[in-house]
Amino acid sequence: MLSDQCQNYEQAADEYLKAVEPHFFFDEAYGIYMPKTYNPKEKHKRLKKLWKNFRNHWATIIINLATVIGIWVYAHYARLQWIEMQRAANAATSAASAAQQSADTARDALVAVQRAFIFTSNNWVQEGNFMKVIVAWENSGTTPTKDMIMHVSWSGLRSAPLPRNFSFPDVWHDGDPHTFTHETIPAKGRGEGIEIRIPSSIIPTNAVTYYFVWGWAHYHDVFPKTREHVVKFCNEYTGSPTHTDEISILTVDVADACANHNCADEECENK
Repeated sequence: MLSDQCQNYEQAADEYLKAVEPHFFFDEAYGIYMPKTYNPKEKHKRLKKLWKNFRNHWATIIINLATVIGIWVYAHYARLQWIEMQRAANAATSAASAAQQSADTARDALVAVQRAFIFTSNNWVQEGNFMKVIVAWENSGTTPTKDMIMHVSWSGLRSAPLPRNFSFPDVWHDGDPHTFTHETIPAKGRGEGIEIRIPSSIIPTNAVTYYFVWGWAHYHDVFPKTREHVVKFCNEYTGSPTHTDEISILTVDVADACANHNCADEECENK
C-alpha cells in the first residue's frame, strides 16, 4: 500500500516536471527552478538571434530608418515653409488693406474737394403792390448735382415769429400740384430760382411784420457710391409797413436765418 502511494507521488512529480519544463529551468547556481525568461543562456541565444536577423536584414532596417528620418525632416521643413507662406500671405493682406485704405482716403479727399455743395440765396424787392422774394439754389462745388429734388415753402405775413415747435411743413400755391421740383445745379452755378409774391394789400398797418421762407433739397454727387446729401434752410424777414393812398410798401429791415431748420447732412440727422 505504501509503495503504491510512493509510486503515485513519483509519477505526479514526473508529470509536473514535464508540464513546467517548457517554462522553467533548474538553476544549479541557486538550486531552484527559475522562469526561462531569466535564463542567461536563453537570453544569449535571443541576442544572437537578433544580431543574426539584423545582419541578414541590415540594409532594410537602415533604409526604413533613413526613410523615417527623411519623412521627419521633410515634415519639419514643410512646416517651416508653411509658416513663411502664412507670414507672406498676412503681409500681402496687410499691404493690400493699407493700399485700399490709402486709395479710399485719396478718393474721399477728392470727393470732399470736388463734390457739389448746395445752399440758397435770397433776394427781395418791392414791385408795385407786391413784395417779391426770390429763392435760388446755388452750387459752390466743382461738379454738378445729380438727381436733385427740392421744395420751397413760405408762411405768409405774420405778426409774431414762428413758434419753437413749428414743423416746417411743405406748402404749395393754391391750385399747384403737390409735387417736388427736380433740378440740376451746374458746377459753380445757380438754379432758376423760385419767386414768391406777397400782395401789399394784406400788409398790416403800422405793425412789425414777419415773413418766413423755408425749404429743403436732396441730391447726390456725380461720384459713384456716395451718400445722398440733404440741405434744409429757413430765412426770416422782418419789415416795417408803409401805407399811402396809392400803394402799401413793406420795407425789409432784417433778413436772417431762422433759429431752426438750417442744416446740412449729418447736422440734419441730429436735429
